[in-house]
Amino acid sequence: MEEVLSASKGFIALGLEPLHSVCILGHNSPEWAFSNLAAVYSRGFSTGIYQTNSADACKYVANHSRANIIVVDDNQQLEKILSIRHQLPCLKQIVQYKGTSGEEGVISWRDLIQLGSSESDIHLRTRLKDMAINNCALLVYTSGTTGNPKGAMISHDAVVNSARSPLLYFGWRFGQERLVSYLPLSHIAGQMLDIYWSITTGATTYFADSNALKGTLVDNLKHFKPTRFLGVPRVWEKIEESIKSAGRNNKGLSKAVGDWAKAQSLSHHLAVDGGCTNTSLQYKLASKLVLSNVHKALGLDEVHDLEVATGGAATPAETHKYFLSLGIRLLDIYGSTESSGCAQSASQPGPGNSRIGTIGRILEGQLENKLINQDKDGAGELVSRGRSMFMGYYQDQQKTMETIDDEGWVRSGDICEQDSDGFYTIVGRSKEIIITSGGENIAPVNIEDNIKRSLQSLISNVMVIGDHRKYLSCLIALKVVVDPVTMQPTRMLTEQVLEILDQLNIPRVETTDQLLASSSLECLEKYIEEGISRANQNAISNAARVQKWRILEDDFSVQSGEFSPSLKLKRFYVHKKYMDLIESMYSQ
Repeated sequence: MEEVLSASKGFIALGLEPLHSVCILGHNSPEWAFSNLAAVYSRGFSTGIYQTNSADACKYVANHSRANIIVVDDNQQLEKILSIRHQLPCLKQIVQYKGTSGEEGVISWRDLIQLGSSESDIHLRTRLKDMAINNCALLVYTSGTTGNPKGAMISHDAVVNSARSPLLYFGWRFGQERLVSYLPLSHIAGQMLDIYWSITTGATTYFADSNALKGTLVDNLKHFKPTRFLGVPRVWEKIEESIKSAGRNNKGLSKAVGDWAKAQSLSHHLAVDGGCTNTSLQYKLASKLVLSNVHKALGLDEVHDLEVATGGAATPAETHKYFLSLGIRLLDIYGSTESSGCAQSASQPGPGNSRIGTIGRILEGQLENKLINQDKDGAGELVSRGRSMFMGYYQDQQKTMETIDDEGWVRSGDICEQDSDGFYTIVGRSKEIIITSGGENIAPVNIEDNIKRSLQSLISNVMVIGDHRKYLSCLIALKVVVDPVTMQPTRMLTEQVLEILDQLNIPRVETTDQLLASSSLECLEKYIEEGISRANQNAISNAARVQKWRILEDDFSVQSGEFSPSLKLKRFYVHKKYMDLIESMYSQ
């Protein structure tokens, strides 16, 4: 607390004005959290910037939020800000918390704390007295999947209300929980979980190393032994792929025992979902003798009741089932930047409180939810209102009015259905609806999920196309090896893909470009066509069937622009990047 107060006074001394921002650009660290809290204490806005942002993207956020102070971690991020400093009229000082710089206008974190410690408390106390619960505390910028990011204004009251959730709804034990901070703190989920939920529950937050999302996450988990953990779907899918890859080396008795243990675990947990609470002797043996070793190897052996959270996007049912077979339950939490990270619906601990394929139920007393513009099957857009919902988009009245109606209901853009037990299922996105030239409204996400399920050992990513077109098509990215240093997808095919090629008697190739140039490509195309035909059997109409497709040489990634920093697909960017390839599917 002393360091936060010193940083607050330091920010004020450096020229932070009320209702201006402190932008933070760097890896998760104590200094990131202290800067966040100090900006709020100073009656400024704490504003995170994604580390993967280009200098131009940093410039947009800094200018739009009227940044007086920018906090960076290392020289790489500092260089971005120095290259645009002359284009930031509100900027007064840069603070660097890793390393030192001789540049004018750049001070170290230690110098900031020393400056603040020497300052009187008078100015800080004045600002605290002027603060109100309905003032903006955080500016959280959306990922910008459809253009420039929008700055969601999160009030002090919304932060406090959201931070009550872990004790009220998720069974956290005050003063006993351990967290590992690795998700970008620029995202609302990272800020709420690692900073504000931690404060209100007396939890200890450990900061993972900077390579956690580049391959060292499990090492961090094994070292810090969290008792609570949140992963986005991509994290769970990568862990799943890693375990399966290692398991391919198991033969004979070892493989048989592993398969038996996973079968016992999956059967047990599915029975629990169905209301049965009895635990078989076989499950107990499998859990103790086999699965406990898996939990230790993942660093999740001290997670409370082996229940972990998943959110940020839909987690495939197959991934849920896979982790149930390991004795680990993924609890879906559905929230958004606009809900201040507060769960608009969630699966909760305990038998019968989660259901695979859903985003859980409303947490009574947390927010109001309802479905609007429902169709004949009951599907409609989920809207929410309550103390945790955001104030609006900073300096963007038009977008705010499009999102919040006169009664305070905030549109999510997610089309949902609710079953008789109150569980919500996302069936599409209103903002991603494809309208064909025949006037059919089609949600692409479910179609993409069906294709990935049908070809799960082959396909990494898929994007459906068809807006104002006569029929649907899609772009397919194969599973490739990720460079362990840059975390960029390479063109090297994974072992899973190579095994499929062997089964199809396709001469061994190593990369996607070699595969696409192969004279035996026709065999793979037939295999994919059969997979898409299987997926098309789940189509809700003929118009929702994919008729043409193309294989890409490169997988999607944040670095190459197809994904936002929060791993949302930037459809407009993919359309632009592969326009010629897309047109080739409609020109014949």
